[in-house]
Amino acid sequence: MVAGGPFEARTMEDMRAGGLTGGSFSAVADLQLLDARGTALVATRPFGPGEAQASYERQIANLKTNIAANGGDIVLAPSDFARLKRQGKIAALLTVEGGDFLVGDVSRVGGAFNDGVRSITLVHYRPNELGDIQTAPAVNGNLTGFGREVVAEMGRLGMVIDIAHATEAVVAGVLATTDRPVMCSHTHVLGHGVENARFITEGLARDIAAHGGVIGAWPAGIGASTLNDFVDRIFQLSEVVGPRHVSLGTDMDANYRPIMTSYRQLPLVVSELLRRGYGVDNTTAFLGGNFLRVFKTVWAKREDAPFISWPDLWPG
Repeated sequence: MVAGGPFEARTMEDMRAGGLTGGSFSAVADLQLLDARGTALVATRPFGPGEAQASYERQIANLKTNIAANGGDIVLAPSDFARLKRQGKIAALLTVEGGDFLVGDVSRVGGAFNDGVRSITLVHYRPNELGDIQTAPAVNGNLTGFGREVVAEMGRLGMVIDIAHATEAVVAGVLATTDRPVMCSHTHVLGHGVENARFITEGLARDIAAHGGVIGAWPAGIGASTLNDFVDRIFQLSEVVGPRHVSLGTDMDANYRPIMTSYRQLPLVVSELLRRGYGVDNTTAFLGGNFLRVFKTVWAKREDAPFISWPDLWPG
């Protein structure tokens, strides 16, 4: 959901027009707290009692309703991407930006899994019980003890950990806690003409890649203004970590002055990657193969996860 109301119908229509058969559909844990400040968002107040969980439940219910109404289906396992493509449906990976809705209770990770969520971004635009964020002064100093519990539980269940927005210290704590690959769903690397708090160092990018992870090329208009700029950044990321660790980033519908404004433009990005010599294999991996490899690896390591049935996910 965004401030203007539901956007899934338009987005899914654009995905089909652009040849994209699956993607991330995210609830935003701290959505109602945020306000724009220049190129960033900031949390302007604390949560009220029960507010974070109620907002999560409302957003997940709305996402499910709108995805189903527009010919999509929820991805519960990596194999669902191929199955739903064969069925002509949009494969919707349910994610949550920010672990604020967990409110210090690790059992809520299992509740999110039962809701169909398959990835959680640990922090978003406010330091929370799990750790610190890139765009505000550190409060915790590292991944917290609760953060380590959440990381372990996500690994046990087969959920992909997203370390976007987290400080370098928090990411180091995540990588030290789990043997699963992680993703940084939307960012860019520092040192390529633009400095921004939301970008990461080349060293951290290499650490994520060395752990088997993937970094999403973010089509935000921070120091960039054209689709060619976006393609430049894909190449820059690939030069740092290798093309096996770069994917199409998330947050296209809600980032700062996006330089990719519609999934209908995806064929233009693909053609430019190929024209510049990125290669068919690397381009295919960028469009989904690299993330799918991470998801498959995390899923294969899952332990004693609860059984999930479709009636549980779609009551009534």
